[in-house]
Amino acid sequence: MCRLQGLCGYTRLMQLPRIISFLLALTAGLGAQTLRVPSSKLGHDGGIFTIFLESPDNKAPVALQWDFTVPAALSIKIEDVKAGDAAKGAGKSVVCAPRKASATPPRYTCILAGGTKAIPNGAIASVRYTAAENPGGAPIRVAIDSIIGTSKEAARIEIAATQAIITFN
Repeated sequence: MCRLQGLCGYTRLMQLPRIISFLLALTAGLGAQTLRVPSSKLGHDGGIFTIFLESPDNKAPVALQWDFTVPAALSIKIEDVKAGDAAKGAGKSVVCAPRKASATPPRYTCILAGGTKAIPNGAIASVRYTAAENPGGAPIRVAIDSIIGTSKEAARIEIAATQAIITFN
C-alpha cells in the first residue's frame, strides 16, 4: 500500500524505462532473422531492389522461401530475380514461379536453396523491375511476405514480412 498518495503512480511510471530495457534485453537473445530491403529509385530504364538477410550468428537458415506481390505500376519478369552475393557464396540459387497465372496483381513465390551451407548475412536476391504505368510520383510498395526459412536441423524459421519501397528520380 502506498503511504504517500499520488507518488505511487509516479514511482511506477519512473520504473517503466527500466522494465522496458529489461524486456528488450531478454528478447534480443531470441535471435530473430529478418529480411531488409533498402529503398530503391526507379529511373528511365527501371531499377533494382535488393533483399538482405540479417540473422544472428549460428541461426542462419540454409534455405528460404518468400512471396512477393507486384503492383500494377511495375513489371517484373521471373528471370529478373537473381541470387545475391551472400546466397551465391553459400552455393544457393533462386527460382520463382507465379502463384496463379491470372492473379491480379501478380504474386510470385521464390525459393532460395542449394546445398547444406547456411546463408550468411548480406544480399540474398536482387529484383530488376521496370515501370508498367505512370504511378504519378507516389512511392510504389512491393509486399514481401509468407517468409519461411529452414535451419540446418530442418526446423521451420518464421520471418516477418517486409516490403520494397520504390521512389522516382
